[in-house]
Amino acid sequence: MDREHRSCAVCERDNREEAPETHSRDGWILKECPDCSLVYLENPATYETLVSDHAWEKSFFAERASRRRNRRAHYLLSDGYKLIKRVVRGGGHVKLLRVLRAAAPEGRVLDVGCGFGRTLAMLGSSYTPFGVEISAEQAKQADVTATARGGWVVQASATEGVRTFDEGFFDGVIMHAFLEHENAPRELLEGVHRVLKPGAPAIIKVPNWASVNRRLRGDGWCGLRLPDHVNYFTPRTLRAIVERAGFKIERFGLRERWPLSDNMWMVARRPR
Repeated sequence: MDREHRSCAVCERDNREEAPETHSRDGWILKECPDCSLVYLENPATYETLVSDHAWEKSFFAERASRRRNRRAHYLLSDGYKLIKRVVRGGGHVKLLRVLRAAAPEGRVLDVGCGFGRTLAMLGSSYTPFGVEISAEQAKQADVTATARGGWVVQASATEGVRTFDEGFFDGVIMHAFLEHENAPRELLEGVHRVLKPGAPAIIKVPNWASVNRRLRGDGWCGLRLPDHVNYFTPRTLRAIVERAGFKIERFGLRERWPLSDNMWMVARRPR
């Protein structure tokens, strides 16, 4: 299996001499950077294997099935809680669209890691949808949705795909449950910064490594997924990498990084 070595994504420290983090398993090596505290996968799968062997449509469902077999009672309770939450407050995509409308009410919007195009299909008529997706199967389906509305989908890794757009092309960029998957998150954020118009927002959602549930659940935590998730951000490390990419953080209060939540939300803007 093809794997590559990477340094810390936030501060670029090479931690190959550091001991593996305790949640490492099956040859996948997690490290906690002693300088900035980012937890990350040191030997992620290459982009080539992400297109095939570790494509999301394969690995996600295999991982979920395995967890449900091993922790059946926990997942029955978890599924029930999520269903109640969707009924009362709406699902994650409902919140995403609400945040997007407040931050960027119209214009060209890029969904990084757009998958099959579910979010693109849900965007209102005031938006022109665009996407980047590494999986060929998903990109092909999402492109049908985007082209019908005047946009398109690029089938490539996130950093390569974002690079194909002109500077200042977008009125908003979505990275919803994506940055944790990206081998080069700082490079991606710098690319997103370039393609946004001055003052335009990037909306970010990632798992919260500092959450209470992660500390309680250990290896059973829903956000711990190897080899899919290669970056495990805390509020501190997420803020650090976003600011180092040149963004000004607009919205990242306690509600967006609540310790009892498994996820964090952030709205960051390219400065004017």
